Formats: sequence, C-alpha cells, structure tokens
Amino acid sequence: MRQLSPRSPTRLENTACAYCHTPFSPDAPAEEEHVIGRRFVPKGSLRAQWNLIVRSCRACNEEKSGLEGDISAITMRPDPWGRDPADQRALEEARRKESARSGRTGKAVRASAERFTIRSQIMPGVELSADFFAGPQVDPDRARRLAYFHVAAFFYLSTYDRGKGCGASPPGAFTPVAQAARPDWGNAHLRAIQESTSGWHWRVHGIGADEYFKIVIRRHPDQHLALWMWALEWNQGYRIAGFFGAPPAIQPEIDRLPSLGRRCIERTVDPDAGPCETWVRDEVPLAQEDDRLFAPPPGD
Repeated sequence: MRQLSPRSPTRLENTACAYCHTPFSPDAPAEEEHVIGRRFVPKGSLRAQWNLIVRSCRACNEEKSGLEGDISAITMRPDPWGRDPADQRALEEARRKESARSGRTGKAVRASAERFTIRSQIMPGVELSADFFAGPQVDPDRARRLAYFHVAAFFYLSTYDRGKGCGASPPGAFTPVAQAARPDWGNAHLRAIQESTSGWHWRVHGIGADEYFKIVIRRHPDQHLALWMWALEWNQGYRIAGFFGAPPAIQPEIDRLPSLGRRCIERTVDPDAGPCETWVRDEVPLAQEDDRLFAPPPGD
C-alpha cells in the first residue's frame, strides 16, 4: 500500500493493454483510458480529483465505455420509494442520461421500467393476478463485466513494474458473488463479505470522484492461499463484491455465505415446463454505523 496524490491523476505508461495485455504497435496503438470514467460519475466530480489513467487497446476501451453508459444512468437514479436522500448532482446527471440504452431491455433507460405479473388460481374458474413494477434495473452480467475492468485496472496498478512498463491481471477465476442497489446493501451476502474479510491484508483502497466511486481489494492473510476479495461502489447507488484467485480457495468462501432469506409466494404448474415456483426476498437496508465495507485501513 502506498499513498497517492488525492488531487492529481496517476498515469501508467504501460507497454501493453492494461486489460487484455495485447502489446501496443502501429497496428494496435495505445489509447488513454480513464479507469473512473469521466462520464460514469456526475459531471464535475472528477475536477481536481484523483483518478487512475492507464493505456488500453481500442477494443477494451470501447467495450468498457459501452458498459458505462446505462450502468451509470441507472445507478444514479433516485430510489422510487424515497428511502434514501436524493443527491442533487446524481439526479441531474441521471436526467441527462435517460436516453442511454439499457443493456437489459434494449430500450432507453427512461423507458426501461420492468413489470412482473403473478397469477394464481384461488379456486376453480377464479384466478387472482397481481402486477409488480420496478424502475430500470442494472443488468447483472454487464455489471460483472464492468466490475472486472475496474478491478483489473487497480490490480494492475498494485502490481505495476515501472521498469518493465507492465502489471498483472487478477489471477485465477474472477467471481462476483453479491450485487445490490442501495436499499439492499444490508443483505446477508454483502454483510458476510464485509465481516469475513475485514482482517484480510490491504492491497487497494480507493475513494474517488467525490465518493461516487469506491473500490477495495484485500488478500487473504494466508500468503500460500491465492485468494483476494474485492468490492466496488458506483455512484453511491450500487455495490458489487466478490473474490478472485484459485477456484478451490474461492469455493469455501461462497459455501460459507448465509441464506438470503427468500420465501416462496407462488407455486403453479406450467403445461410445458411443469411445476414452477416464484420466490421473493425483502430488501435489507444498511445502517450507516454498520457500513464498514469501504472504511479506510487502520491508521489511515
């Protein structure tokens, strides 16, 4: 761990793409890549702020940029139930980005509210149906891919050899295990990751863009065990966390995660698919005094 300037960016002059490690050449030129995307966080939040700037190939730069658009717009939208105080800068940015195309629905974010219908036969000839509505949702697969880009860049920084102009990729399997919008940050999986890895060794702790971007990477205290945890917070509205390293080391961590406490609200029989069940789970808020996932290292 080393302290970096909070008011100026850290630039790496890497000789190959920080993400896919393709060597740069006249046919594959380097492109400047802001790891905390300038349009991923609210406008102005990166002014005179720290950022990580690496060099990447065009394919990785474009893929990451494509992921950022709708995820940024959705993670800055306010909670429709008013459970968390609205952030004015994020609200304004969310309005500006409503035309971003959702990777989950294929529609503009502003038109991507989701509807879910439950039907149940309560007696012969009588069916009860209920419609549930939710605002635009982050596509989990796209979130996992963007998380990899962020974690890979910061791991690259932590392993960077200036003499050779290169760093390393996260070794082993990159395994997200929990992701949730702000009203559910207290769910059992995120709480378990916070508590079970609190004593692991620090590798990266980054708070940037006026706290609209947060990242932490820690390594398991047994140095013979190839196992790291990671967590990200985007735009004060969404968290995703997991592990990377040797799969045999990751699996016990997953097995130790507690149940999320789902309950079945519907059991039906589909003529084609057979027995079907619908399960739901209550969101679990996280009290501020219990939130230690991105707390600074001891003595910082």
